Amino acid sequence: MHRIDTPNATEEGRFTEGNPMIPVAPTEVSADWLNAVQGEMETVIDKAGIDLDKEDNTQLWRAIMRLAPQPDKFWLLTRLTAPLTVYVATTGNDAAADGTAGLPFRTIKAALAHVVGNYHLGTYNVTIQIAAGTYDEAVVLPTYVTNTGAITLKGAGADTIIDPGAQANTGVALSSSDAYVLDGVQIRSGASAVGEATCVRVSRGSVTLQNCVLTPAASGRNARAIFVSTGGSCSLGVNSQLAAGVSITMAGSPPADALLVSDGATLYIISNLTINGAATAICHVSSAGSVTAPYTPPPSVTGAATGMRYRAELNGTINTNGLGPNFFPGDVAGTTATGGQYA
Repeated sequence: MHRIDTPNATEEGRFTEGNPMIPVAPTEVSADWLNAVQGEMETVIDKAGIDLDKEDNTQLWRAIMRLAPQPDKFWLLTRLTAPLTVYVATTGNDAAADGTAGLPFRTIKAALAHVVGNYHLGTYNVTIQIAAGTYDEAVVLPTYVTNTGAITLKGAGADTIIDPGAQANTGVALSSSDAYVLDGVQIRSGASAVGEATCVRVSRGSVTLQNCVLTPAASGRNARAIFVSTGGSCSLGVNSQLAAGVSITMAGSPPADALLVSDGATLYIISNLTINGAATAICHVSSAGSVTAPYTPPPSVTGAATGMRYRAELNGTINTNGLGPNFFPGDVAGTTATGGQYA
């Protein structure tokens, strides 16, 4: 990049409009300077892994947003040429780990930081393989650089436990426009008596839960299983795999909503869902949020949960595709109000 250096530019390399009264001609714009400017912008877009598109005038902005979370490290990222697996175990050591099976990380947080701080996913997926054990941490899912690749946190089933304890209200949280899969883990909510506890909170981006167990803490205030808001998206299960669903046991005191979707967010029930325990509402949709069970064969929602089956209000919608008012378990009939719809 260089400042304009054509005839009638200022000594500081600035443009002028000229002055016909003197007369002085305006600054001449050269192909050399225009190509330099174009090249600078093209480099930013290319480094963000975005292909140039003549019809898309948002590419530079999207590239900057994608690079911004790690501006000091982006230029050092290694672009993946194959899928990557990074290992986590309770026997690991974050200080000595390299993410291999022989030198695993001790915490999920450190494994995620290793991935997003060192790799551009490109078109390849990353699996963070988490061994059985209890991980006493709250997991905040970070932004990562990618084209189409995504990150999966894969555990060993209910024996892989994410438990934030009293240190945080939320077990796993996503607030960026990224995509994550949580597979085969048990996620607990925080046990703090302050604020609102949630096992999984999605306020932007998308999270897919499959083969997961959610257990809101008994001592957590307003402890929910799932809270999706602000345009976020959460999918429960995998298409055509009814058994790959989610199991929820509500235990908070006082009870809270098991599933809460609001502010234009979406929850998809794809595989079978089991809900037990006491809840205010099994499914609560508000403020243009939506819950849908759109897949064939249709999933089932079973369990011995007590509380209102559903609550749709403020233009929130629940679409069971004709599976009826008892689609959700509970011992109190569902309600709609202020533009809420249930079908």
